[in-house]
Amino acid sequence: MDTDSELTKFKLMLFAIVVFIASGFMAFNELRYLAFAKRADANLLQIEERTKRGRYGTTSVVLAIQYEFRDTDGTSRKEEDIVGTSWPVPESATTPIEFLSGVKGKSRLKGNNRFWTVWLFFGSLILMATGIYRLAQMANEPIRRSGRRSS
Repeated sequence: MDTDSELTKFKLMLFAIVVFIASGFMAFNELRYLAFAKRADANLLQIEERTKRGRYGTTSVVLAIQYEFRDTDGTSRKEEDIVGTSWPVPESATTPIEFLSGVKGKSRLKGNNRFWTVWLFFGSLILMATGIYRLAQMANEPIRRSGRRSS
């Protein structure tokens, strides 16, 4: 066995597990929107450009769109969504949104989804399943013995 090769395989498997868990959380949130989101027209309150700081000192400009809408139980909610500057700014005083009823902070502009997280989750699931299958195959291989006999 080549230890460098085995270490590389272990690191790849560990990376796949981390991606699987992280994408699982993100995909769960996206699937919640897909299954349970309500749709409404929200009143626009403010559209503001903000500078977002990223890793390693990078910056980018984003739009913070603040809106107000009524939840299904009638309570008024004021929330915001962050989108890129290429997002089409609404011309009217209202904009369509999706929200999870009764969950504060869980609303977004209609169309601002992150469905790629679901694909990432299933892709990492396939990679992990392949890795586990290959590991099981290696574990079930017969032990190779050298041609010499020990006395």
